[in-house]
Amino acid sequence: MLASLALLALSVVQEPVWFATTQDGLRVESSTPPKVGDFAITTPFGMLDCALDPVAKVEAKPPRPWQKWLQSQPAPPLLSIVEEISRRGELTELAHLTDFLLKEHPNSETLRIAVHRMESWGSLLDPLPSRTALDKRIPALWNQVGRKKTADAFYLG
Repeated sequence: MLASLALLALSVVQEPVWFATTQDGLRVESSTPPKVGDFAITTPFGMLDCALDPVAKVEAKPPRPWQKWLQSQPAPPLLSIVEEISRRGELTELAHLTDFLLKEHPNSETLRIAVHRMESWGSLLDPLPSRTALDKRIPALWNQVGRKKTADAFYLG
């Protein structure tokens, strides 16, 4: 089953993924092409404010699905894959891998660390529109959490 999942994921032709790297070296996936000098990065999971650490480098890379890493090794080190994906700011892949871990390894230390990495990234992201009034933010976030059915809910908290 895992092999067929990996082959299916790899058979789909995908567009390049945009990444922005800040002056201090924080690299994160961007859902829109960023520009050098930007003070905010739009990620697939919210806005990252980098006004004090503006974008210094922009790159478009082919997607590196975590399934490909699994396929390349007979006994893949899942924890190493989680750490590498998080370090590289590959937020979508981290969410997909965490979904897999929730289903296949629900009580594992690797899942606990993956969730922690997602929550750490989530603390940097604002998933709400900037115009959301302060008194409306908590109900709006709870509303989003309630609608999420996948691991990307961990980016909210």
